[in-house]
Amino acid sequence: MGESVMIDEVEVRRELNCAAHALDQAAAFLAGYDAAHAAQLGMAAGWESPLALTLRDGRQAVDRVAAYVRALAGEQAAGESLNGVPVRRMALLRHGDPGE
Repeated sequence: MGESVMIDEVEVRRELNCAAHALDQAAAFLAGYDAAHAAQLGMAAGWESPLALTLRDGRQAVDRVAAYVRALAGEQAAGESLNGVPVRRMALLRHGDPGE
């Protein structure tokens, strides 16, 4: 049998918020930089650099982890899903040594 693992929900949420904030700040800076760079290069409006796309992917990953934390805490936003599956209360389990 697996045993429950305790996580500090407040600390996890704080770290996720810090990560999301940092990514949002970087994305905002990069959006202005990309717009100026695109104009200099004659690129179409709305062009995004590979770095901007990577930041967006990182932000989406942080959002998914935050959704998992909310699910672990038993919170469910209306209609929120993870990879198309409705969020439900979950428990973290740590499996012991396979020989146990």
